Amino acid sequence: MKKLIIATLLLCSVNLLAQVKITDADIKKISLFNQTDKPTHLVVSWLENNGQLIDELYSLVLDYNKTATKEDQISLVVSIPLNYGAESMFSDEMRPDGEPYADAKKQYAKLQAKYKTKKALPNLQFFNSTEPQNPWMQDYGDVLEVELKDGSKKTVFMDTNYYGSTDGSKAVNELAKLLKLPVYNPNNYAVDELPNDGDRGGNLEVTQENLMYVGNTISDKLSAKLQKLSGVKPITLDTQFLVVGHIDEIMSVVPAKNKCGAALVYADPVYAINLAFLGKTGKSAINNYLPNMTYFLKKASLSKKAPYTIADFDLTKQVRDDEIVGDTEVLNMLQAAVSIKKNVDTVVANSKCLEQVIGLPVHMVGNPELGEDAFELTTRNLVPLSSPVNLVALGNTLILKEPLFKEQVIAELSKISGSKVHIIKANMTSYEMGFGAFHCATQVIRKRK
Repeated sequence: MKKLIIATLLLCSVNLLAQVKITDADIKKISLFNQTDKPTHLVVSWLENNGQLIDELYSLVLDYNKTATKEDQISLVVSIPLNYGAESMFSDEMRPDGEPYADAKKQYAKLQAKYKTKKALPNLQFFNSTEPQNPWMQDYGDVLEVELKDGSKKTVFMDTNYYGSTDGSKAVNELAKLLKLPVYNPNNYAVDELPNDGDRGGNLEVTQENLMYVGNTISDKLSAKLQKLSGVKPITLDTQFLVVGHIDEIMSVVPAKNKCGAALVYADPVYAINLAFLGKTGKSAINNYLPNMTYFLKKASLSKKAPYTIADFDLTKQVRDDEIVGDTEVLNMLQAAVSIKKNVDTVVANSKCLEQVIGLPVHMVGNPELGEDAFELTTRNLVPLSSPVNLVALGNTLILKEPLFKEQVIAELSKISGSKVHIIKANMTSYEMGFGAFHCATQVIRKRK
């Protein structure tokens, strides 16, 4: 262990000063950063076989910096876990401490060779999270702008108690040390109190107008705290139909060169269903459910041709015993589409300027880990496969995991004025196994425009 720590300190320029903590007593007001704010750091976790992704993201960072001013340069920050242990969903056995560090060190050498230097690579930092590998950097916390009672403003990392306890996550504290950010813990869980999975960073989002929107899996405790400290009541949206239950799985506000400065993109299962009817499903297996989709069409709609709207389907029809899997799959998607549309309408109605709203085709499936038991659940039972909505904006570049309906997704996102679409080429199968995509996998530190 001692050798690991020494080696890590040689690789990382970690701030060794005592961690600064912000408490409720220090705070006058808070606001969350949003995707239209300027990025300063893109943070991602190291996983097994993660070198290709790190290489690709580093290249994206360097490309971004080519056109950015010196003050607006960004860095890639990589969290190095203690081990690839059995606590991870990607390994069945405990692996030795220090193995991830050794792998990351080899990748660093490969990058040095690629860029033909033996010097330290610019805009690339590592830190030791001292925890087993965890891909979901987004859920560790969120970044706040905090106005303190002394009148000063600080960028603060909000610890959302990923693991629970009064100390929160070690990764949060180590990342905050590296970036010299204070840490704020809004819930202060007791040591034996389990954290609420709806309180995590992927479920806490905000529009370009500082309009906070959250999924209804959030705890009353955190929702009340955010309202008290921000002065803005969070808009609570339905995410109870999702296994993970986070709003970033189905909705995102991204930069746009329009009068609002932003656009809203959302997951649209009906769009995906229409692609099946039109024979344009690509790699998706959704076309296997065409007979079931036809079953749910209203009689008056059977004579029509796709594309259909949600009004063309009869959601009151009973699932057939001999088609329980297919009928349930389609009915779940249709019901999810109704909930998502209500969510979108709610956010738009509460916004002063959010006119461009774009649906992206998404195939939703029952939780594959539960098998047929998933069909007996009425809540927390759906997974959006490779959700293209779960994306990250670095300036006007929208970065996302390769979606199932790639051609249509790119076409829709290209309608956003000024946007550039980057589809991750690196293998992200590990993330899909955990029901997450690119936004779930990252944390972006930002500053105001």
